[in-house]
Amino acid sequence: MPIQKVHIARENARRYPWAREIVDGWRRDVAYALQQERSFFEQMIPILTPWPEYGQNCPACVGRLSAMGETGLYEWDVRDPERLVCKYCKTEYPNADYPETGQLVASAMGQTFSYYLNDSERAHPEDTSGTHAYRWVTFPVHTSWSGVLRSKQGRWCLQQVLPLAQLYALTGDIACAERAIWILEIAARRYPHWLFHSYDGTYADAPPGEVAVELGRHPRGGRFSPQTIITAFAGRHRDPSGEWTALFNGFWGAGRFGCSGGDAGMVLELTLAYELICDAIDAEAERRVREDLILAACDDMECWDEINNKCGPGRALSALVGRLFDRPTSVRRAIDGFAALLEKGFHLDGFCTESPSYSDMFLHLMRQIPDLLAGYSDPEDYAPAQGERIVDFDPYAHFERYRLALESMIRMLDPNLKYPVIGDTHAGGGLQPIHAEVLTAHYGAAYAGLLEKTLGAPLAAAGSEYALWHRDPDLQVDKAAPLPLRSEWFPGWQVGVLRGGEAHGHTAFYFNGYAQGGHRHSDTLGISYIAHGVEMAADRGYIWDDPRGAWTKGTLSHNIASVDGQKQNHRDRRSMLELFGRGPGVEIVQAAALAYEQCDLYRRTCALVQRTDGGTYAVDFFRLAGGQTHHYGFHCNGALVGIQGADFAALADAGAVLEEWSQWVERPRAARWEGPVVATWAHEGVHMDLHLLGAGARLLVADAPGWRSCDGSQLNAPPVQQILAERSGGASSYAAVMVPYEGADSPINGVRLIDCGDGALAVEVSLADRTDYIISAPDDAERTCGPVVLAGRFGLVSVAGDGRPLSGYLLAGTHLVCGDMECTLPAGHTRLPVAAVAGRTLQLAQSVAEEVRAFSHWALIGGTGYEIAQLAADALHVGDYPLVADEVVTLLHQRTWTR
Repeated sequence: MPIQKVHIARENARRYPWAREIVDGWRRDVAYALQQERSFFEQMIPILTPWPEYGQNCPACVGRLSAMGETGLYEWDVRDPERLVCKYCKTEYPNADYPETGQLVASAMGQTFSYYLNDSERAHPEDTSGTHAYRWVTFPVHTSWSGVLRSKQGRWCLQQVLPLAQLYALTGDIACAERAIWILEIAARRYPHWLFHSYDGTYADAPPGEVAVELGRHPRGGRFSPQTIITAFAGRHRDPSGEWTALFNGFWGAGRFGCSGGDAGMVLELTLAYELICDAIDAEAERRVREDLILAACDDMECWDEINNKCGPGRALSALVGRLFDRPTSVRRAIDGFAALLEKGFHLDGFCTESPSYSDMFLHLMRQIPDLLAGYSDPEDYAPAQGERIVDFDPYAHFERYRLALESMIRMLDPNLKYPVIGDTHAGGGLQPIHAEVLTAHYGAAYAGLLEKTLGAPLAAAGSEYALWHRDPDLQVDKAAPLPLRSEWFPGWQVGVLRGGEAHGHTAFYFNGYAQGGHRHSDTLGISYIAHGVEMAADRGYIWDDPRGAWTKGTLSHNIASVDGQKQNHRDRRSMLELFGRGPGVEIVQAAALAYEQCDLYRRTCALVQRTDGGTYAVDFFRLAGGQTHHYGFHCNGALVGIQGADFAALADAGAVLEEWSQWVERPRAARWEGPVVATWAHEGVHMDLHLLGAGARLLVADAPGWRSCDGSQLNAPPVQQILAERSGGASSYAAVMVPYEGADSPINGVRLIDCGDGALAVEVSLADRTDYIISAPDDAERTCGPVVLAGRFGLVSVAGDGRPLSGYLLAGTHLVCGDMECTLPAGHTRLPVAAVAGRTLQLAQSVAEEVRAFSHWALIGGTGYEIAQLAADALHVGDYPLVADEVVTLLHQRTWTR
């Protein structure tokens, strides 16, 4: 029986218009290929190794319309295959005004590559260091239009193979199989001669199979003789001793045809096609495709042992090759790789160890591994060196974290079903039904309602190519299912989302406590705020491998407090959750972080408070101790339309502390900070008021970069206006209130900072129908803050116009008093020793006092937190995510009061 589920695809295509449209789409995609004879493909698939398509430049408009080192820069059409067109200025290449006069010569392998030298390089022919070359990220690079044409022509042909083979499998059209075989055989003849090359234009002048072995022997880039690695830039990738040279970063950025994670993705598609057409290929052609292309590529990739966000296709290729050609060790390599990807790429709650966008990338590139492993059994006579023989393997049941990873892509969504822009996340990226599709196909029909919700249409009316091959044609939705959105703390990712009491409303306040890591920014304890369906306080996101990322990744570009003008610098940057809770009309999160080596305290407390008009406001307390100068930074999308309470003047010099900031911003202005200030931004019909309370050394306002991507269209993106509140000295406590609202008039009548002393922070927020008092304290001591008495870490009291308390919320405290309202608890929290942790159950070594059980909703353990689903005397159970192990657990107690 074929590994690919041809019978399901045929039945879906027979029953459903959406499935037939996919098949018709394949026909349209391959129509031009079906008109061609073999000679066309012989000419299009290059003999000479292609040039990388990364880091390209249009000399006619670089830095003006296109970004330097922009990938995806050229338009290309198979019907005019010898022409590239800049997508911005429409200059055509190759172009006599921009000749390719540079050459790289791989003499041992008999290949020569030409490239363009820019004006500055031609003016300094003696300087081959790369100083005058164009750059991609920080690397010097060259553009070769002839080489890019080889890449585009060959890639187009190779991408025809799988849809041709799929059409043959579903329809029996022999013309499709014939052309797929032609392309496969030509590629098999070319593949042994394509040289390993890196995405910065570096080539290995040696047999490619030997290069792959060396890359695996000495990761990442191998250790080659200086004569083997060919580069236009003197000394590049050479060991300081001069004894050896690397192929840049190895498989990560190199391959024979492509330059990202080897050729596994391409050859995986070709191998899937091979399985579908192998009954139509003659013996000699089959041998050549199998030996010189599929197995050669698989052997290359099995030299790459790294686990990262690009390695998934290589492990999937091992799975497929292992099954097709009886290589059990390859199958085990795929299983081990999938386990390692889940362990390294995803936290215990399923959220990615990198960013939401990279979670998509991880899941996309590893998706085929379990599909190709499902149902696998070792040959009956196989005796593994370790472990038992595998029989009817079920990767979906075996790897629970995979289900959580798929669910995470939905749980994190904002009100517009977009991913929160945290770390290296592309602004505007969001919900992809594929994750619910995989959940439904492999974890049961209980997810069918969720799938239908993500599709936005009945199952019979919508589906993807994945659904064509994997969705049960008889699948039905028993009941509609809402998206699993709620206010929660993601315990592995260390990110909280507060949704203002309406899981499917228009608000999401993200509190980012993640630890340092790849594709993460220096913004632990940063925030973003979506209100009335509009992204207001926001991160800039991911501008890919662009030098401007030095700004967008840094601390000063985020909504956060910075110290000494530096980005966060702690060697073990991470946060520890201290409070999380929900009460009547309020949600609160507090965490402390190891963010700066010079800081003893770096703590943020945020409360999202609901208004009776359906909106929210956020209270933000930020406490710091350490360093010399502190800046509370805030900016919004849109434009700053007014500031009350300070008079700003142009700033010639921001000072040495803000030297880095000054390099990136424009029109800096400064004002004395002598009291409360209100700054107002406007964006897409929504205003945001920032009430910045207290006083300090000075306030600064500037136009900060507004880029949201690396595309040339973003080079001149409108700036965002940023405010920095500066304080000098060893300790600072910032208090701010953020008020988003539609229309011209703020729903807030006034905001006032209340002096409570002893490190406590409290604000009074006056609305039309009530006054709120929000109090945050560093300990359990009793304090009087206006009309409120609090003994505990957090409290909120709402008071009517006549002074009568309307509601109260006490978290991690023993009493909260205001007028005739009194909330009391026997203890604010309970620390208990842990006997054992298993999955979602924690066994306690000491009983929980019955008097606090009913008031215990959250458990803190191992620096993170979980919502308690069930609490018994000697055990607690949490809902959705596996527990971390630790010796002690802290139960947070809370109590509410309403009139």
